[in-house]
Amino acid sequence: MLTPAVAVRDGEWFGFRDVARPRGLAGELLLVPLPGHSAGHAGVAVRDGDGRWLLHAGDAYMHHGEIEHTPPRSHPALDPVQQGAQTDAAARVLTRDRLRGLRRDHADEVTVLSAHDPWEFARLTARAGS
Repeated sequence: MLTPAVAVRDGEWFGFRDVARPRGLAGELLLVPLPGHSAGHAGVAVRDGDGRWLLHAGDAYMHHGEIEHTPPRSHPALDPVQQGAQTDAAARVLTRDRLRGLRRDHADEVTVLSAHDPWEFARLTARAGS
């Protein structure tokens, strides 16, 4: 069994609070609250055999420019979808900024992925295939 570089202690993971580890699973899997998009919205973090984490952030952001660029850059085609779906704009922006910090400060330990960004998915699958 791998020794986690960052353990879940008191429900905290890389500064994200109220993280839950589902019971009865052999692998490393965490539910990470990511408020703002919808009520109860959460990402799913899984750990690979090399000890790296992949955080599927769901709908917490919709375009990689939102977490990769300073200032954040959204995609004009996805903006109306995001704004129409969010339940709390301020919480969504705070979550996005926390994900930006996670990517910036822990890119060597965590890869963050959005459910709506086909370019990000293509990069990730190309990297996994090589």
